[in-house]
Amino acid sequence: MTYCFRVPAALRAPAIYGLMALIVALVVESIPVSSQATNAPAKNQKAVPAPVDEARVARYEQLKSEAQDLLRARKFADAIRPGEAAFRLAEEIYGPGAIEAAIAAHNLGFILRRADRGQDAQKYLELALKVYQARLPAVHEDIRNAIGELGQIYLRNGRAEELVGLYRELIARAGREGHDRHIGNAHSHNNLGFVLRGARRFQEAEEQWERAVAIYAISASPDDEPYRQAADSLLNRYMEQSQFDKARALVVSTIERLRALGKGQ
Repeated sequence: MTYCFRVPAALRAPAIYGLMALIVALVVESIPVSSQATNAPAKNQKAVPAPVDEARVARYEQLKSEAQDLLRARKFADAIRPGEAAFRLAEEIYGPGAIEAAIAAHNLGFILRRADRGQDAQKYLELALKVYQARLPAVHEDIRNAIGELGQIYLRNGRAEELVGLYRELIARAGREGHDRHIGNAHSHNNLGFVLRGARRFQEAEEQWERAVAIYAISASPDDEPYRQAADSLLNRYMEQSQFDKARALVVSTIERLRALGKGQ
């Protein structure tokens, strides 16, 4: 079911090489990149009936592969045709509300946005997000990925507040589902921090990064990119506000976390 050109975590910023990154580099060198935590299982997800027509399923997989190859070649306009065909076939095989159909819609939206067809992309991404929200736990990466893709469209059209609302509701639902300390929820806090910073709502961004770092500190390593991004952004915010005690405490806790993981001296 996995479609390999799924987008990365939503609104993730480029690798940051600021003060916190420098501190991490001084404490530990040559640390292999670690993978993110495994997603929580799908919520109330019904088993997909076994397809009766294996030829149609094979055709669906072929269309996905074709779209993927065209994307790798950056032939975005050419990838639309197999992407659309894969979406239609997925709905026929698995049903409109199935996760596989949502993934096909997500991937089509991904293609369309890169082909500069933002309005069409938004339709398919919103469709995918609706299914994900109904079928997956709030900490699942596919939800964040869909919000991230939609976020690029919303921000371009002056709809930042709607994007903030999506993240706030996602975070609130994670709490209701008992996943408030899950690393996926940390990613949501982190992403929301960057959205708020872009909207020049710096105090709110600081609060989101503090929550993200608190979760990362028990579930990740400071050399993991999302943890490093949140910590570096938070450290910069503290320094800008002359909150030197908080900055010092953040640095100390980061180093202690590395040592606890056996990655520092």
